[in-house]
Amino acid sequence: MKDENAVISALEERITTLERQVFGDEIDSKVQQNRQVIEEIVQINSQILRSVASRESVAQLMKKVEDMIDFLDLEESSQLLGGEAKANAVLAAEPIIRQMYGIIKEISLDQVNEAINSEALRNLTSLSGQLAQLKMVQMEQKNDYDNFIRKIRAIEEATSILAANLPN
Repeated sequence: MKDENAVISALEERITTLERQVFGDEIDSKVQQNRQVIEEIVQINSQILRSVASRESVAQLMKKVEDMIDFLDLEESSQLLGGEAKANAVLAAEPIIRQMYGIIKEISLDQVNEAINSEALRNLTSLSGQLAQLKMVQMEQKNDYDNFIRKIRAIEEATSILAANLPN
């Protein structure tokens, strides 16, 4: 009986130690009390299996990143950034690169030629001249406005002086 109690106590101590290692500081929380150690071990095991299974895809991704680094490797960037920093920069810019690629892919040479040969671009010099004329008109109007405001202030000042000198 004493041996059985010792074995049971040893097992309970081992389970408690295992629970502390699995649950950490949250061992006494209500959520953790309802969970069993075996559930945690199965969950951790499945996470490990998933990470090992995705290891091959990570290796392929890193190979692609190395290829991208080779394509993007300029003299200045090779001096400024290390390999890991370049990889991080490419990975961070991936959504933007994909978006820009999609936009560029949708543009045809006909659309580019139409834009270059458009009426607006051909008339750009005449539009610049018109803009200069409008700027001159705007400056003249601003001067006229400033003169008008000065005259109004002079009239207001004269009116206030006259009003102050009127007998009650």
